[in-house]
Amino acid sequence: RGNLAALWPLGKPRRLPTQRETRGKLVPVQGPPELGAEYFQRPNFRVGDGVHARYGLDGDLRWIVSCQGGALNGLCLRFEPEGFVRPQDSGIFKEGKLIERYQESLLPDDFLSRVLGEMVVPMKKALKIGLSPCEARLCYENYVDVDSIQ
Repeated sequence: RGNLAALWPLGKPRRLPTQRETRGKLVPVQGPPELGAEYFQRPNFRVGDGVHARYGLDGDLRWIVSCQGGALNGLCLRFEPEGFVRPQDSGIFKEGKLIERYQESLLPDDFLSRVLGEMVVPMKKALKIGLSPCEARLCYENYVDVDSIQ
């Protein structure tokens, strides 16, 4: 039995280097032993720019974050398992640094409904995974018609 860990856009595929430079010398890079050489032969995807959703160990939505260039950039929301925003862990980031703590007025009107309706709910339906209590509450409060989403 597994859980959904995250939903995020991916960048272009690339192969990982088998060597790296250290003090002017090339040294081999160690991959995970359980994967062996296959770790370097298969494409690897860096996390892409855009909105990401991250989940807790019990499958509950915990984060909706905006990333650009591999760093937090834009709105970052942390949720309690019940669906409430944790203001102390949320805010607006620029290049990975917090520039403003979360306030309800910072949340664009349709931000949550777009993220839920365009990314979270369609992906969970495609994977045949039910909504967590957090997602169900957020969909209800943001007028996302879950039944109409394919």
